[in-house]
Amino acid sequence: MKKVLFLGFNQRYISPYTETILNVLGSIMKISFYGPGYSNKEDLDLGIEKWIDQQEEFDFIMIDREVALFSQVDMNYDETKSFSNSIISFNREGNVLKPASELYHFFMDCSYNKIIWANFDPYIINQITIDVFTKSKAYILDLGGYQLFDSLETINKRYNLIKFKTHSSFPNPNDNWFNFLKQYKERIIVCPHTIDSYEFDYTPLSLRKNKFTVIGAGYPERKLASTILPYKTKLYIFKDKVKALFFIKLKRKMTIKKMALYRSTYFKKITDSQLTFCSGGPLLYPLRKYFEIPARGSVPIGWKCSGFDDLGFKDGVNFIIAENKTELKDSLKKYSLTQLQKIADEGRNLIWEKHSDWARREQLKGTFDLIFNGKFKGSYWRKGEYKNH
Repeated sequence: MKKVLFLGFNQRYISPYTETILNVLGSIMKISFYGPGYSNKEDLDLGIEKWIDQQEEFDFIMIDREVALFSQVDMNYDETKSFSNSIISFNREGNVLKPASELYHFFMDCSYNKIIWANFDPYIINQITIDVFTKSKAYILDLGGYQLFDSLETINKRYNLIKFKTHSSFPNPNDNWFNFLKQYKERIIVCPHTIDSYEFDYTPLSLRKNKFTVIGAGYPERKLASTILPYKTKLYIFKDKVKALFFIKLKRKMTIKKMALYRSTYFKKITDSQLTFCSGGPLLYPLRKYFEIPARGSVPIGWKCSGFDDLGFKDGVNFIIAENKTELKDSLKKYSLTQLQKIADEGRNLIWEKHSDWARREQLKGTFDLIFNGKFKGSYWRKGEYKNH
């Protein structure tokens, strides 16, 4: 069995994407870990270069965003804000930039086969980072590849980005990453959001108490969709927002209990609803919502995301497109419960067959077999099917 070494920080996010993908990779290759929270103090003090000399040979060295984007970190960076929405297994204060720097420079300078796990915002990457990634000759494990992302020009035709450019939580976007993916497609391993087998729910729509719900951050299209919710549901959403704001203001530390409660509450909202609003925000991301809503057996209704068709979504078949208030109201009246159940079943089947952890394992196994045999020329999605060039 081939071996991969993951260099990074041991953490768990609100979204289980990281846990799922590392587990998938671990089922394909023997995976080892080095870094804060993964290694004991003796190994960390030894340093990655001396530590790795004592190990068996690895076939790949892999990093994710905390290490890969080190070159973009401002020297005035506040380390206490690092991993604020994560559960971490290491001392955060004073223990972020130094190990990130060490792992980053080792990775960029080493002669191993490399994988950069691009689990970062694809529209905030500066040109210096692009140049470093190009020079590294690493394979890129990416959420979408250029086929599942859009250029800012294309996005702007559907979603006006100008008003977001001055928003404190929304960075000035650019096309650097999109252009990189398109230019170096032979190095891109496309790996969209993946749903664990245990996340699937088979409760029929007839047993779900809510007709329609809206989840996620308060982007304009979601706020608009929320205006047609019943008063009681609006009140619940308002309470959740107050709790979240209170949590942020007090700088409360994320814990296993709080994360478990958050995930449970979040998934319950979907499981309790016949239809759940789905959108990708200002940049039309193929967010995890597009996968977890149908996996939970709820009908996804809302906006098309980038790569919508190629990911396998079809309007009226496994998704209901409704991109304004009138379309939402009409769609909520249009379909019978029997029709909605058929759409829900088709949606869940799509995720199970194409975007579950076991499906992703088979897809990536085929890709890495090609890589090991020197025949890989990039991968992509086309009309619901994963393909290698």
